Amino acid sequence: MPIIDIWSNESPAVMAIRSISGMVLGKWILPFVGIFCLVFMATTFDSGAYTLASSATKKMKAGENPEIWNRIFWAFFIALLPLALLIGAADSPDLKGIDKLRPFQTIVLLISPPLLIVYIIMAVGLMKSIFEDTKKKQNDYKAQNS
Repeated sequence: MPIIDIWSNESPAVMAIRSISGMVLGKWILPFVGIFCLVFMATTFDSGAYTLASSATKKMKAGENPEIWNRIFWAFFIALLPLALLIGAADSPDLKGIDKLRPFQTIVLLISPPLLIVYIIMAVGLMKSIFEDTKKKQNDYKAQNS
């Protein structure tokens, strides 16, 4: 099977599907791979949305869950980039194979530096929160043992 030719002339997705289909029982394995990928994507988006919603919720107590609308909001924004990549790659008939993603790779590279600033601000906020919690726990411990 000319895997490199399929990769360069068609797409990595077609190459993966043809590789799996070419295996012993490949036609039977392919639906399971699709279901596995779908479940993996759904759980990844759900856990990412839950984590972001938990981080964005102030005064959430231990054992509580963030609001559902907050999780849906973050899940929507997490899904935007892959959705844009799928739509954009499908709308460029003049490009072949992996070249369809080149414009989006450029966009991601342009968006990354501002995101680094956001991540630094988030890290500072996390450290500040950890120090406040540690100080509060120490004060509670001193009050209990006094």
